[in-house]
Amino acid sequence: MYKKIFTGLLVVVLFNYLVGCHIQTSEKIPSDQVFMMDEKIIAAVMTNGDVINFDENGGYYHLLESVIVGTSVENEEIILPLAPILELRKTKVPAVSFDEIGTKKITEVVAYKDRLYRFNKDGGIYNKKENVITGKTTDDKTISIQFEYVEEIHQDLPETISKEEIIKNDTVFFSQIVLENSNRIITLNEDGAQYFQQKAVVSGLTQEGNRVNVNASEILYVQIERVDAAGTVLASLGVVVGILAALFLIALATKQSCPFVYSFDSEKYVFDAEPLGGAVTRGLQRTDLSKLDHLKEVDGKYKLLVRNEVPETQYLDEMSLVIADHPKDTEVITDLSGNLSTIKDPQKPTLAKDENGIDLTNFISENDYTFWQTKFPVDDYESISNLKHELTFVFPKPRDKKKAKLVINAGTSLWGSQMIREMLSLYGDDIDTWYEKVDNMGGTEIEKEQMMQFVVREQLYYLNIMVQERDSWKSHGLIFGGGPLIAETKTYDLDLSNVEGDSLVIQLTPPYGFWTLDYISIEYDEHPAPLLNEINLTSASDYNNEDIIKTLSSKNEDYHAMPQVGDYFLAEFDALPEAEGLERTVFLKTTGYYELHLQKDQPMQEQTLYNIVNIPGEVVKYALRLYESWALTLN
Repeated sequence: MYKKIFTGLLVVVLFNYLVGCHIQTSEKIPSDQVFMMDEKIIAAVMTNGDVINFDENGGYYHLLESVIVGTSVENEEIILPLAPILELRKTKVPAVSFDEIGTKKITEVVAYKDRLYRFNKDGGIYNKKENVITGKTTDDKTISIQFEYVEEIHQDLPETISKEEIIKNDTVFFSQIVLENSNRIITLNEDGAQYFQQKAVVSGLTQEGNRVNVNASEILYVQIERVDAAGTVLASLGVVVGILAALFLIALATKQSCPFVYSFDSEKYVFDAEPLGGAVTRGLQRTDLSKLDHLKEVDGKYKLLVRNEVPETQYLDEMSLVIADHPKDTEVITDLSGNLSTIKDPQKPTLAKDENGIDLTNFISENDYTFWQTKFPVDDYESISNLKHELTFVFPKPRDKKKAKLVINAGTSLWGSQMIREMLSLYGDDIDTWYEKVDNMGGTEIEKEQMMQFVVREQLYYLNIMVQERDSWKSHGLIFGGGPLIAETKTYDLDLSNVEGDSLVIQLTPPYGFWTLDYISIEYDEHPAPLLNEINLTSASDYNNEDIIKTLSSKNEDYHAMPQVGDYFLAEFDALPEAEGLERTVFLKTTGYYELHLQKDQPMQEQTLYNIVNIPGEVVKYALRLYESWALTLN
């Protein structure tokens, strides 16, 4: 499965709170009315899971001021600034046929290519003998229009609305627009057009060659591309690194995780894994297995680049590679304990919906980085009692099956990741005391236990797997988040002894804004285990070219620390010969933790912390308040 996009950062599109509709431009927008961002957008993922893929030039974000938006009767979707508009018509002027002209004067004619010719108070006259319509225009010019070029004849005057009126009342819809310089008249479809004070769109050519302008309010998130040689450090390595970058509204600072791991794919280092997310102090240290989709053997070597991309100090104790060889029609997936299972043709859900009955199939049917998440902003969240989604999945189940593996790619969202920093910041000048207690250097493990109880209760970074058994829901374990930029697909064992019938129903209730979901399926069958080999480092050197292989070769709490953004090291492993007839999957095994760089000059916010920990749902409201205030600072 193609899981990771080496040049793309999936970014929550905060500009989706701006109003508008899906549009294509038919007129050039003056540059002084467009605010354009520099980052190239690879794709836009819509709220229904559809994906718009842009061509090699990418798409770009535009913030348009004072625009008219609508779709013509020819199905041409348009954006028009107010400046070139001569007239806005509330209703369409009815056309009359040749036989209906009679003796009544002609007020205007629509000719070839939608050109509008308006007559003065005397009107136009149809000369049947010469088959032309003649008369004086409103600017006193004599015109003669051959009847064969006439598209419409009007004998009534339009009902118009001034630009000043629509600025005061932007709820008005209108049916026709006349452009000033060209005198072109645009007739809108039955939905009409509307004025917007501000319009945010993503524009570009699709891979099929179609120009689109996609309304930001219909976008769930975008993928962007930025290639960064990171100054002389990576430039001196002679490689191109596709690193994750900030778009216009979310910076890398919102991403809190451990090292960024880049795999050498025989041409370049490609972003491929981000282990240890959430291990924010030594007491939370763990070992992760991260699938490396882009790693290729080159001259008998596997090469990795490991880099600190965010303001934190990263502590790595051990790194190795786990090689899994398996049949070509299968894949190998890890569970939370690092056990690897062989998966073949798992069952996809026959029904996947959210709490509003919206179909989630486009998001979860393939492991393709098109993932479901909360659409920001959340309206009226202060009045919502249950700030959790309700995602329901129904799978076919053979009646004789008593156990299964849930295969799922679910991860922490970017904003959920940012909330790790935000919540730890509340401890202020007492954060080191909290670290010591969690690390069990200050007494008992009560702080760690309380923290885990809180996180599990709120389902912030552990998501409850609820399975329908007879007439009730039962918990069947917890999904660990990870990520946020690359979430690992994992398996979870399910006991189906008390599940009746031929359907398996699973429900997930992620809190607003904290989770993403890319893929879900069920494996009922057992398959032969993969052939496993673990290989150790053969070389490792940091950015000062110092040998660090001894530090990283064993789990001995002798850590390699990377305290600065830009710190990195290169690692090499001797590749093993591939088993004949089998496919190879490589996992990176990483042990360590990290500590965020936090300000410690402010007192602990005890009341806020008390409310978050003790009032169910308060942490989600707190996160949404922070999001709202943060988004306002970007306007």
